[in-house]
Amino acid sequence: DFTPAMLTLPYPTLCLIIYNTALGLTLSVLYVFFRDMQYLWTVFGQLLMYASAIFYTTDGFSPQLQAVFHLNPVYLCITYFRQIVLYGAIPAWWFHLMMLAYGLLALGIGCVMYKKYNHKFLYYL
Repeated sequence: DFTPAMLTLPYPTLCLIIYNTALGLTLSVLYVFFRDMQYLWTVFGQLLMYASAIFYTTDGFSPQLQAVFHLNPVYLCITYFRQIVLYGAIPAWWFHLMMLAYGLLALGIGCVMYKKYNHKFLYYL
């Protein structure tokens, strides 16, 4: 059923787009300079999937370990979607700010890395 909370679904989608753009900028730099990055990213992607609590909930973990999950931006997006779609509830305001902060921080790092090294791409390709 459609609930008013579903009107907030564009927000986590936008945060996820920002974070993925940042990740793309960062990986584009790393892939050019480090040829083994494709293999490392495959392993990291698997670890990220299991650390994002896609297939399980974090309710059974201790509060300290649950706080560690909040350091993962992908986990935040998945939890946000779960809260809205499954429970019809809008997450707390700090959850919104944390998602945006992770996205903007990653975008800043990605932009700085790309701007700093993009002129060297031609030499390494």
